Amino acid sequence: MNSYETIKNTSSTLYLDLKDESDIQKRLEDAVQEIHSQISSDFKDLFGHVLSLSDFHIFVDDETYRQSATGLILDETILNNGKFKIRIECLIDHGKIWIKVKEGKEIPDFSKIVKRIESAQNFEGLTELKEIK
Repeated sequence: MNSYETIKNTSSTLYLDLKDESDIQKRLEDAVQEIHSQISSDFKDLFGHVLSLSDFHIFVDDETYRQSATGLILDETILNNGKFKIRIECLIDHGKIWIKVKEGKEIPDFSKIVKRIESAQNFEGLTELKEIK
């Protein structure tokens, strides 16, 4: 999965020549589209559907977020179906990509996707993207 390589590359350049913490925020904002595009491509390879980015959140040095990990949360929908919502959580400095179906589990057209994602959930209800079979 190329998404993990993209996260790794982002992490390796994130902290180079920093002026302050706002540099990290800016660099992640600049990387959002590339990360989204790669995850969408991997999602299409797995499920045959393209993702559409609806919103994102960045966490930098936030003590309330996963032991202050640098994180990027992508709120996605399947292209042309805004009722099926997926949350993708990227822990940039840990090389993790988690996925969770947020809304639309009851939509029959997506039941196979839901089943595949939820079959590998951890105790938090998150599934590591690379664990989806």
